[in-house]
Amino acid sequence: MAFQSYIRLMATHVVPLCRGRPSYRKCVVRCAGGGARRTALAPVQRDDVTAPAKRETVMRVGEGGVEIVNGAVVDSVEGDVQQELLHSVPQIDPSSFRDYIEVPKIGMWSLMSHGNERLLSNGVIPFKRYVEGSPNAHHYPLSLLPRKLAAKLGGDLMVTTYAMHEKDYEMEGTRRVMLSALPTLKEHPCEVLLQKLYGSNSLLIVFSGDPPYADVKGALEWRRAVDFDVHSHILLNYPAPIGMSHFHKRYVKALAGSLVERNRFSCIVRKLSAEETVAFHQYRRQFTSVLLLDKFGYIRWHAAGRPTNEARYLLKEAYEELQREA
Repeated sequence: MAFQSYIRLMATHVVPLCRGRPSYRKCVVRCAGGGARRTALAPVQRDDVTAPAKRETVMRVGEGGVEIVNGAVVDSVEGDVQQELLHSVPQIDPSSFRDYIEVPKIGMWSLMSHGNERLLSNGVIPFKRYVEGSPNAHHYPLSLLPRKLAAKLGGDLMVTTYAMHEKDYEMEGTRRVMLSALPTLKEHPCEVLLQKLYGSNSLLIVFSGDPPYADVKGALEWRRAVDFDVHSHILLNYPAPIGMSHFHKRYVKALAGSLVERNRFSCIVRKLSAEETVAFHQYRRQFTSVLLLDKFGYIRWHAAGRPTNEARYLLKEAYEELQREA
């Protein structure tokens, strides 16, 4: 009761006396300003129709081809729609594409001059621009390359293929049942890569094996990103260094042992030439490259770097178009 009487006394006598003082006014203004700041800093809710929509000029790929849409609305809320974006048509920024590919000079040309070299400047199909320092996929075309503009696998490129021994598993329909915890590797040396892939549309996933940036994790990331049925093959671009053949063989076999249960795996047996390095898009060895080949061995779509939603979508579109050619 005494406390309630004290509060009543303060409300009736002290507060009216202080209302005219500057300190009281500052206190009221400070409290009101703090409430206004909290209101201004509150996040915009999704049902707030007064929030301005972000509009951009975007390029979309549809059944009718490529179209540029001016003033397309881009939702600024990303957290709740990331899963939906993985299965939707991505919005493609036209400013991120160029009508050429710019690659570092390799081979003898790199000793004579520095800088980059422009390739495939045909002016017909644009390619994703490489952003310095970004690990994301780049140098992929906006659509399937015509055969006259595509590079072809050489007939002298040899690989060693590793597979599981037949005694270590048995097939139940389309499912492989393992019979051994430690599968025995079956080695097929000196196979011609072109002959191995000839006759069917294939997807080559190439990595250099230079840790820590170009290990097998990048190849498996692309393997998981491909959500359609295609004959895929993981290829190691890491020939044996001089005097290190014993350690190289142990490294490749250990790598193959972890891959062959669920993947097709081969290793290139020699160093790629400058032309082959460009064709395989291995000029920056820290990046995994992806090559979509037709049944004759022509590289009809390619990319380098980590998979993105845009790259995955365009790869699937290119593969479906390639399947319709057959």
